[in-house]
Amino acid sequence: MRKTRIYTFVLICALMLTGCTKPKSTPKTSLQNVIACSKSLGEMWQLSGGKLAGITDDGKELGKNIKVVGTLMRPSVEKIIAMKPSLVLITGDIPTQQKVKKALTDASINVKTVNVDDFQDYDRYMKEFTKMNKREDLYQKNVVDVKKRIQVLKEKVNFKKQSYLMIRVSSMKNKVLKNDYFGCEIANDMNMVNIAQDDRALDDINVEEIMKKNPDYIYVVYQGEEKQAQEAYNKIASMPGWDQLNALKKNHVKVLPKNYFQFKPNAKWDQAYQYLYDYLA
Repeated sequence: MRKTRIYTFVLICALMLTGCTKPKSTPKTSLQNVIACSKSLGEMWQLSGGKLAGITDDGKELGKNIKVVGTLMRPSVEKIIAMKPSLVLITGDIPTQQKVKKALTDASINVKTVNVDDFQDYDRYMKEFTKMNKREDLYQKNVVDVKKRIQVLKEKVNFKKQSYLMIRVSSMKNKVLKNDYFGCEIANDMNMVNIAQDDRALDDINVEEIMKKNPDYIYVVYQGEEKQAQEAYNKIASMPGWDQLNALKKNHVKVLPKNYFQFKPNAKWDQAYQYLYDYLA
C-alpha cells in the first residue's frame, strides 16, 4: 500500500513537471536565403530589411557576396535550385520568368510573383515584405515618407496640359509605352496626356500615325546596352517625317535616366517625379 502511494506521488509530480515544461516551438522558415530575379525586386527586398542570397546579373551591384543566378531574361533554374532558397521573387512582366516559376514550383521551391506597374503596387508589396522581415519602420521610411514627398510635388504642378509619346528602345525591340507603364503614370501626374493610350494604331512605332497626333514631347527610355539602344533610336529618328514633329522642332525630346524610368525607382520614386517636374518647369 505504501509503495502504491509513493508510485502515485511520483507519477503526479512527473505529470506536473511535464505540464510546466514549454513545448519546443517549430522553427520558422528562414527568410535569409532569398533569391530575386531582377535588380528591382532585389532592391525592394533589401529596402524591406531582408537579405539577398542570389540575384540576376542586372542587380549584381547590390552586394559582393550575392551570387548571380543567370540573366534577367533567363534566370538559371539549376543555379537557383542548387542554392535551396527559402523564397524566390519572380517578376511578372517577363514571359521567360514565368517558365522559370513553373520549373521551380515543380521542384517544390517557394516562389512569389511580383508585379509593380505603379507606386500603389510598390506600396502594397513593400508593406508585405516589411511585415515578413518585421521591419515596419522601413515601410514608413521607404514608402510612407516617399508618398508624402510625391504628394507635395503633385500639388505644385500647374503646367498646362500637353501631349507626349513615351517609347522604350533597345537592340532587340522598340515599344510604344501605354499608361500601364509606371513612367507614363508619372508623366500623367504632370498634367500630360499620352497620345498612345487609346490608339491601337500606335501599339508600334508608326511615324505616320505619330505625325497625326504630333506630340508636344517625346520621352525615350533606353533598355539594355546604352550604345545599342541609342543606335536603335537613331534609326527611328532617321525615318521620314520624324524631324517634322512638334517635339523635334521645339527640342522637346528627352532620354530619361534608366535608374528612374527603366528600372523601378523604388525608394527613389519621389526623385523620379522630381526629375520630370524639373525638366518641365
